Amino acid sequence: MATTIDRRVVELLAAFHATILLLLALALPAAAAADETGDSLYIVHLRSAPPLTGYHGGIPGFPATASNPLSRLGTALNRAGRRIRRRLPRLDLKLPHVKAFVNMLDRLQAKVAKDVGLANDKLLHSYKVVSNGFSATLSPKQVADLLRHPDVASVTASVRQSPLTSHSPEFLGLPGSLWKENGGQGNAGEGVIVGIVDTGIWPEYPSFSDNVSLPYADIPARWKGVCSATADFPATACNKKLIGARYYTLGLTAAKQAVETSKGDFESARDSMGHGTHCAGIAVGNSGVEATGFSSPISGVAPRARLAVYKVCWLYSDSIGCEDADIEAAMNDAVADGVDVISLSLGSPGGNYLEQMIYMRAYLAGVAVVMAAGNSGRPPAPGSWQQLSNTSPFVLTVGASSIARQQAKLVFPDSTELRGFSLIFFDIQAPLFGPTLAAAADGTTAGGTVAGSGAGLGTGSGTGSGAGTGAGAGAADGNNDKQYCARNSLTAEEADNKIVICMLGGGVTVDEVLQEVNRNRGLGVVLVGGDNQEVKDSLYTQSLPLMIISSDKKEELFTLAETHGEAQLLSKVELKSDMAAPTVAKFSSAGPTIAPTATPSRPNNNNDVLKPDVIAPGVKILSPWRPADVLSAPSDLLYRAASGTSMATPHVAGLAALVIQKVGEGWSAGQVMSAIVTTASGKNRLGKPIGRELEREAATPWDMGSGQVTPAQMLDPGLTFEMDEKNCYGFIAGQATAPGNYVPSGLSVKAIKGYELNRPNIAVSKLKGSVTIMRRVKNVHSETCRYTSSVQNMTDVSVTVKPTAFVIEPGKELEFSVQLTPLRGTNKFSYGGITWRDDKGHEVKMVLEVQPSNNPKSKPKPKKKRWA
Repeated sequence: MATTIDRRVVELLAAFHATILLLLALALPAAAAADETGDSLYIVHLRSAPPLTGYHGGIPGFPATASNPLSRLGTALNRAGRRIRRRLPRLDLKLPHVKAFVNMLDRLQAKVAKDVGLANDKLLHSYKVVSNGFSATLSPKQVADLLRHPDVASVTASVRQSPLTSHSPEFLGLPGSLWKENGGQGNAGEGVIVGIVDTGIWPEYPSFSDNVSLPYADIPARWKGVCSATADFPATACNKKLIGARYYTLGLTAAKQAVETSKGDFESARDSMGHGTHCAGIAVGNSGVEATGFSSPISGVAPRARLAVYKVCWLYSDSIGCEDADIEAAMNDAVADGVDVISLSLGSPGGNYLEQMIYMRAYLAGVAVVMAAGNSGRPPAPGSWQQLSNTSPFVLTVGASSIARQQAKLVFPDSTELRGFSLIFFDIQAPLFGPTLAAAADGTTAGGTVAGSGAGLGTGSGTGSGAGTGAGAGAADGNNDKQYCARNSLTAEEADNKIVICMLGGGVTVDEVLQEVNRNRGLGVVLVGGDNQEVKDSLYTQSLPLMIISSDKKEELFTLAETHGEAQLLSKVELKSDMAAPTVAKFSSAGPTIAPTATPSRPNNNNDVLKPDVIAPGVKILSPWRPADVLSAPSDLLYRAASGTSMATPHVAGLAALVIQKVGEGWSAGQVMSAIVTTASGKNRLGKPIGRELEREAATPWDMGSGQVTPAQMLDPGLTFEMDEKNCYGFIAGQATAPGNYVPSGLSVKAIKGYELNRPNIAVSKLKGSVTIMRRVKNVHSETCRYTSSVQNMTDVSVTVKPTAFVIEPGKELEFSVQLTPLRGTNKFSYGGITWRDDKGHEVKMVLEVQPSNNPKSKPKPKKKRWA
């Protein structure tokens, strides 16, 4: 051994490695460039020890170097013999124990470099603080050697790029629109506070750290919130990024439930479920964070916005619950604390007066509230309409859309490629996930040791001593569970640091496959047989790099794996942009909506509010999750690609923060929400109507509202709509459960229907005769504009706009009317829109959704459409 490492250290590290992987791997990649020798720049991460900021203790003789450990490794006994949490100082490289750990990391890195013949002049950076590794210019042979090295976690080509949250910010066009308008990604969201009401936060993720290259300014003076500290959520968990954290247990107590600490929940703002952490990362997570186990740096939509979390959801005995009482308390606190945007990825179908009131008052207080539409899909029949959650007109309700898919491939040492399907959007052109993919039975062959547990094709003995030609231990040793990577079928020796081949079947779900491989520290999965389109489109949660190949490639895969014993898994080498994207996700809840507890005297008015308002990326979104084991820290910090309207909602919350950052105090919450709605698009990349996933038909406004959010136009929408106080309370007056004392003193209101709210879109149910609806708009452009209206696609309903054109000065408001008259009583919704275009390039889109009754009062003759 050229570099001597103390044998005791090696033995301790080996034991330590059984319980901890690389906790943090934050490194900002530079551009990949070849030097005069043809070598290229790579980043090498080691798995043999964590970095300084990820080391919470556990190796005898080496005290923790990370501050504020959360595990028992960082505790001590007080004089009374009780275990207390020991607070360690901030990272100080001059402290003796920190120096000792730094020296050990130096020796580990030097050994790896020496093992592959890497000269000192090829080494560029040594990472020890937030990642353990180095950057270097490497030859192709050195890359291959490093991939085989047992101490190497990953070798990643370094490229110059913009960090992204999975693929979604790029897909939305943020780099050239809202990020650019707000001073670039590094400044996007600065000064805005976003509140996440959810399952809490796991604050140790780099996404929520204020220890970043561009320091955060002081916390905004308007912030009045608190950081509720507990034994497992110290006050230092909050910082200039994560500025507030609260938790609410009274609803839990009222249900006669205790916090399920034995199951891993925490009586604090700490997140045991991952949902809240994931949503927070999507909305405001720091930029340039490397997601451990994935090659793509990630970023929130508003990466410089400040974060406040409100934990309202808990593990009950048999479920996860979020009590309304706790949610309302959180809403009250959030508004009082000074948040600008609230994101709630919670809800259940329907609603009530109480929800309408708290969201309306948040709206009037200037807080933009963004909520999830739910994951119940389309209503199965008109008689069971209420699939949607969060139908209040005072919030932005968000459905989920897909983003462009891609291809992945396995590249073997002889350059042979096997292509497949990938669902995670890696943003490095040549990510290298794992060092080995061998394909033999349980023993060795000329090709190497087993990496996959595929459907054995072998004819050898059950133990696979080398005589077999099989591609896995699955059929060779008679263990059918192994070929499917079923729970507890693999061992760490088989899967550790390998790409694992698994067959689809045996009653084992894809998520169970990923969990089993992840549990045994595999680097990725090649799933054989997942070529069914419905299977592909239903893979909504992913915790490891995954490539799906069709069954007809199985034998070729096994033969290549047996021959070479290793391969590279590359994703987004050739991004296959799905030009039909976006589509509405199959699971995304759709309308129509119905009013809560409607009565004959107070009829169904919520059906006259179009929901969802918009759709946003909600399929396969990569973000922080939670540690691998919340009960035994330290544990790997997991990142997960998850799907749901829960993931779509924080995208829009982040967009609202970016709009607020740019317009400052000049716009109300209603105007911010209006700008997001009127600039959304109902067309896909091909310019055709957005469709619904797995269905060969166009989506309707009940599926997607105004359509996919379009950031490029949000800061200059031309005209904005806003509901004033009288308008809002008038809607409440029309609700079935509204009490008599809800109106503020001195405000006189009359009950109105949902379509009379001054919202951008118009939805009218059971239209029996002509109705005239008023709208008021404000010119937010800096110049006087002349607008002209046009009506699109309406059938069975006559639409008359007055005036058809108008001139409006900057900052001024005016009204126009929309008259709707049924032409024939179909009792089916007719979909269309009104577009206001001006001489400055603005297009203000209003969606129309009208249900002409099958018993109309008047039946005028059809008129030809007039396009202004």
